[in-house]
Amino acid sequence: MKRTLILGAAFMAALFAACDTPGTPEPNPTEAYVPLAQGNEWDYAWDLPDDGDPMNWYVTGSEGDAWRVEFTWGDTAEEWLWRHTEDGEFQAKPADEENWRTYLKTPIERGTEWTFTDDDGVLWDCRIDQIDNFSDTPSGYYEDVVWVTVKDNDLIITNVFFKEGVGIVEVRIDDDGDRDANWWWLLNYYTLK
Repeated sequence: MKRTLILGAAFMAALFAACDTPGTPEPNPTEAYVPLAQGNEWDYAWDLPDDGDPMNWYVTGSEGDAWRVEFTWGDTAEEWLWRHTEDGEFQAKPADEENWRTYLKTPIERGTEWTFTDDDGVLWDCRIDQIDNFSDTPSGYYEDVVWVTVKDNDLIITNVFFKEGVGIVEVRIDDDGDRDANWWWLLNYYTLK
């Protein structure tokens, strides 16, 4: 009996040690902010007085370490690739481009900064401005929203708002540098598989 208990304890200790192996990577925290699975969908309503088109992202399947995502905006349809990296980043790019664009990076805390360069050679400066923002959208009111600012040298400023467990809940783009949104979408509905 004593030998059985000792062997049982040794087995349990080995099992727990194997689960905590230093080489096992931790899950990327950005996965909680942009959950990716085939069939996930985010639909956005235009929210400015001027006429604008709704926007939709639909995950159609996976491709290597990335997910294929169909992007529609009015009459425009494109295929994008989205992924989470081992370095703690959420990245996206049009499928026909080479350079990944990092839209969220760990640590997810105010002041985290990074850059990326797009296929046109434009350098984008990115920063987490707030982690306790709110977004009031047609799909609901969200608190503890992570606000990321992405801007280039031509003063195009894109604000992307991420909600843990939901995804991107709001997108604002200022393309003339006056700090007012010229393009603004709010999450209309979403489906997570």
